[in-house]
This record gives sequence, structure tokens and C-alpha cells, in this order.
Amino acid sequence: MLMLLLACSTWPDEPPPKPMARNRFDTAIDAGPTALVLSSGDGGGRPPVIQGARINKPTAKKAATLTVSTKDPEGGRVSTKIDWYVNDVRVSGENGTSLSNSYFKKGDLISARIEASDGQNTSERTVDPVQVGNTAPSFVTRRSDFRTIDGFQIKAKDPDGDVLTYRLEDPPPGMSINSEGVLRYSGGDGVGGGTYKTKIIVEDPDGEAIVWPLDVNVSAGSDG
Repeated sequence: MLMLLLACSTWPDEPPPKPMARNRFDTAIDAGPTALVLSSGDGGGRPPVIQGARINKPTAKKAATLTVSTKDPEGGRVSTKIDWYVNDVRVSGENGTSLSNSYFKKGDLISARIEASDGQNTSERTVDPVQVGNTAPSFVTRRSDFRTIDGFQIKAKDPDGDVLTYRLEDPPPGMSINSEGVLRYSGGDGVGGGTYKTKIIVEDPDGEAIVWPLDVNVSAGSDG
């Protein structure tokens, strides 16, 4: 029995167990499919507020200008884009706060659509249309051109292309002006002398008028 125990004690040791191979799988707990968040397009905040907007009274000589005020509820910076419309037709390429008078004429209706953005959220507003107003005529003739009365033509122009009327106020007897602005004077022996504070008035169909004051000195019996 003793020999058997000795023999067992001299048996070579068994080789150490093989190391376990590294687990190639992720051992993290699977919490299910990842949630996908889709943007609603509102940026997650409140859109900017368009507090006020108005268009000035444009004319054939004055551009249309839009005054607009905005505010962002979160205090962010707000940018604006403007679309202009003339008689409900969009003016391509014009997105600023001013529209040149080359795009419209007297009687046209000008409106605008505003888009305000804080970079994530947008607001829109349509501005009520305004009508392009009348423009008064202006003199083409210079004062230095005026050297005589009879046969002299007063020239004026109208930015709207309106037909102008000419008339005199407080002229001396025998003085007149025709529809083309040509002055006539036919004085005679019966005309009293003195100074007449005459006014040459040029008027458009809307009642807009320009006045040229003219002091006419008449000698008794003058024939011009």
C-alpha cells in the first residue's frame, strides 16, 4: 500500500488548463432598438414674431419701402426675407426691404410677403397692398430762359405721363396761355399800366399743381 502511494506521488503534474478564449461578442445588455428622433421643422422652440409691417406710399419717383419689426421669444437673432408683388405678380430677384420705382407706375398695387427666421423656426406675414400715388409735374423751362412773353412756351413734364393743363391767374388784360403752354399777349391802348402779380399754373388730372410766379410790368398803351 505504501509503494502505491509513492508511485502516485511521483506522477508528473497535469498540464495547466487552457486559457479561455476572449469572448468576441458584446456583453452589454441589449436595451432594444435605438429610438430615432425626427425633427418637426420647428427647431424645438418658438418661432419669431413679426410685430409690425407697413409699406410707405410709393410714387413714380419714390421707391416702395417696407418697415418691419420682429422679435424672437428666445432672444435670438432674426433675419427677414421679403417677396415683393406688383398687382399680385411677384417681382423676381427682389428680396430686400426696398423696391425700386422702376418696377411700378401710378395706380399699381404694391404688396409684400415677409418670412422671418431665427435659424430654426420661421414665421410668415402678408402685408396689405398700397396703391402707387400721383406725382406732381415739374417745370422743364428755367427762369433764365424767360426773356419775352408773347410766343414763349412754358415747358413742364409729368413723371406719371399725365396730360397737363396750363392756366394763368391774375394776368394783365390781353395775356393768355394755350394747352401747349404757349403764352400770348396782345396789349393795346385800352390796357392800363402797372405791375401784375401773375401766376402760371400747370396742373395734372389729380389736382397736383406747380406755380410759376411772374411779375408783369405793363406800360399804359403797351402792345407787348
